[in-house]
Amino acid sequence: MVGSWRKAAAVGLLVMLAAAPAGAAEAIRIGALFARTGGLESLAVPSLHGVEQRAAEANAAGGVLGRPVEILVRDTASSPDGAAAATRELLELGVSALVGFVDADPAMAGGRLAQEAGVPLMVAGATSPRLPGDVGDNLFLACFGDNAQAAAGVDYLVGTLGARRVYVLAAKGHEYTDLLSAYAAQALKDRGATVAGTGQYELGKVAATVPLDAIRSAQVDAVYIAGMAEGSAELVRTLREAGIDLPLMAGDGFDTPLLLDAGSAADGVAFTTHTLLDPPADAAAARFAEAYEAKFGKAPENAFAALGYDALGLLLDAIARAGSPAPAAIRQALAATSGFAGVTGTIGYADGRRIPDKPVAVVAIRDGKPTLAAAITPTSVPAP
Repeated sequence: MVGSWRKAAAVGLLVMLAAAPAGAAEAIRIGALFARTGGLESLAVPSLHGVEQRAAEANAAGGVLGRPVEILVRDTASSPDGAAAATRELLELGVSALVGFVDADPAMAGGRLAQEAGVPLMVAGATSPRLPGDVGDNLFLACFGDNAQAAAGVDYLVGTLGARRVYVLAAKGHEYTDLLSAYAAQALKDRGATVAGTGQYELGKVAATVPLDAIRSAQVDAVYIAGMAEGSAELVRTLREAGIDLPLMAGDGFDTPLLLDAGSAADGVAFTTHTLLDPPADAAAARFAEAYEAKFGKAPENAFAALGYDALGLLLDAIARAGSPAPAAIRQALAATSGFAGVTGTIGYADGRRIPDKPVAVVAIRDGKPTLAAAITPTSVPAP
């Protein structure tokens, strides 16, 4: 499956470049850093497809500044080491900007190298709100932060489902899950709910490590999960088979087709994410989903497809406004972005912040299908 995808991606890139007429202006080269292999693949590949779709649309419309857009793709292999190696390779090729990443740990590794090189990086779906501060002023997020999605998820648990005692469960060993679970615990306290217990499980041996007895003995009325796409179905099945038939609220790591492998056990699971594409949440999502299906022969797998599309769109918009593909000019134009109409919401970077304020979609699995349950802009968000 991965091999065939690589072949298709290579063919798609060749077709895109072949569309430029002989003697055309030099291409604007943008590096794309996504996990085409490993545990992040189910989130990263759709996001890369979104990037490819946006690039194809730009080239069909004549490119940017009269120049074609060339996307150079490298596999981050779902790891910080893979991300660092891929980022070095793209920087050595002299790209004008970078786009990519759906998880904080690889984004941190690649982002620091981009910062040293003075090349702007638009992060598609790595939601750590600490990334801009930890990496530097060349890194921007197209997505909301984990503190915002945790607050929105808790708003739904407490305000809509009436939860008062919640167990917070996290996958062990990831920046994303560590931060998301901490933000969720803080948001629960801020809303007057009780964190009745916290625990962790290990990817690769989910069923053997979920603290089932602790969850049962805590007498909670909901479980908040800071989990990864990998192991999502196994975790849900394990909880249900143990008789834990409670509302389960997760972050956007659960926005993956892998979750539905849990079958009927997935009913009653909700997660926060960036938009709903199947069925589309709104007109912008519907237009994107239709174009995505026409290009790739299938509906978008998750919201990360739209994040990739928006992430490259932000870079191309900045290049057009800057009138130059020089990295410093792109960075300056990105910082001035305001009112960019994306599929995942309106994006801007006000007051020097490099994380957009966007609504958070809450998607619930009902009868085996994702359903938009709410769109929430949390009023109280834990500090990064």
